[in-house]
Amino acid sequence: MLKKATLALAATIFLSTTQTSLMADEHQGYLDPRHGDFWASLNLASRLSGAVGRSDVSIDGEDGDSFAAFLTSSTAFQFYGLSFQSDSTFLYDDYDEGVIKSYGSSLHINRRDPSRYMYGINLAHHTFDVNDVADLDIDRIGVEGEYYRDRLTLGMAAGYTEFDSDDAGTADGWYFKAQARFYIHDNFKIEGYYGHVEIETDGD
Repeated sequence: MLKKATLALAATIFLSTTQTSLMADEHQGYLDPRHGDFWASLNLASRLSGAVGRSDVSIDGEDGDSFAAFLTSSTAFQFYGLSFQSDSTFLYDDYDEGVIKSYGSSLHINRRDPSRYMYGINLAHHTFDVNDVADLDIDRIGVEGEYYRDRLTLGMAAGYTEFDSDDAGTADGWYFKAQARFYIHDNFKIEGYYGHVEIETDGD
């Protein structure tokens, strides 16, 4: 059994490619586009964001820390009362024993009230390159939700995950993530999260 827990704090500055604010309701975790002209029925919007942070990691009783930076590109639209959002992500993580580079994509399908809540499902695939030697592919499917209050957002996500490693083969398990986010300004936020993953490996 492999267990991994991560705690991190990050600050993010958003660069919007739309003419209206994607953060109009002051606490967006996901995009909430509001357009009233072209693409009015889809409410199409996009966003580019990045962050840096420090993490404390515990794996099988061994502790360590890391410095990480990531860049995310997001596109969202609405259709028949549902919100669809696709994300592409690049992660660079410099930790105690080397460097991890990650490339990934995800799809979120949810229903939301921008002033109160969001709930839905998500699918994701990520590839990790460890020290330019070993590759690891991770697939996830699960549920997610957020609660909004003024500029504060509280969120969670949980579900099934599968790992495919060059060295260890295939394994599966479950994941959980809790998150708190506060918007100091429409285009600047501070957030912290806790993540937990348990994987069933051969021999456990």
